[in-house]
Amino acid sequence: MQHSSDRIGALAAALAKAQAEIANPEKSLTATIVSPFPREGVRSFRYAPLSSGLDLVRKCLGQHEIATVQATAIDADSGLIRLTTTLVHASGEWVSSDWPVCPVSETAALSSNESAALRDRLVQEISAIATDEALALWAYQSLPLKNTLTQVDAQAVEAAYLAKLSSDPASQLEDRPAADPGANQGDHEPPLAPLTKAVRRRSKAHLAFVASQPCLVCRASPCDAHHLKVARPRSLGRKVSDEFTVPLCRKHHRELHRHGNEATWWANMQVAPIPIANELWDISPVNAGSTRFGQPTGLNRSGENEPGS
Repeated sequence: MQHSSDRIGALAAALAKAQAEIANPEKSLTATIVSPFPREGVRSFRYAPLSSGLDLVRKCLGQHEIATVQATAIDADSGLIRLTTTLVHASGEWVSSDWPVCPVSETAALSSNESAALRDRLVQEISAIATDEALALWAYQSLPLKNTLTQVDAQAVEAAYLAKLSSDPASQLEDRPAADPGANQGDHEPPLAPLTKAVRRRSKAHLAFVASQPCLVCRASPCDAHHLKVARPRSLGRKVSDEFTVPLCRKHHRELHRHGNEATWWANMQVAPIPIANELWDISPVNAGSTRFGQPTGLNRSGENEPGS
């Protein structure tokens, strides 16, 4: 919402002169983006730091007797924190604009004792989680609680979460070779049972069906069928089953790969992808005994010799 003084003639004239004099900042920095997709290669571009742009704007506005003032206030009716930005001229004329920042509940910090108690509870919950799927769901549900912790306690919870995510025992055991039945065993060691491998289903028809859905983050189309690494124990060189795929537009697909930590990325997006992947698999044409998109719907349940899609 915009507000202003009764007259803004002098302010408008000063703003017009300032805008005519403001120049673009120098692009003094270089950024390089390494794409996760082999065909796209590496891209570089030059850009200007935000600080240089702010310096130019502040100096130019100041030369024309225009000041910028920002203040926050709590809207009791909506429960939102609002930011008000005001341009004030030496003549006394002004113009302002309001912007809703976030709910008050997201900034309600706990006392040190309350934060420590909640930190201990969250860390204990993390240690008791057994699967990546449950860990991702926990992150989605507990993010609002973590945001109320003090900075030190929030960092402790994040460290416990990342440690749990990187210590997945199932991913370390999945591709270990089975014990040789003919090998000599110690007198006090029982024979090792062969380890079973997780079934990885492959279906081009299902991937096409998932890609036809709107992006989970922005609802845009077309999409890629993204394989959820958090859905199953990781295995060197192979993707998870095609049943654990969700639609992501190319922009958010790249963003997820650049982030590196999938569970945290989904938690930041406040999306629980695994239940959605399960629902898409349930309604997929491969489970309806039909064909779609011109592809056969039969599943390859071994998938061991097929490259990941």
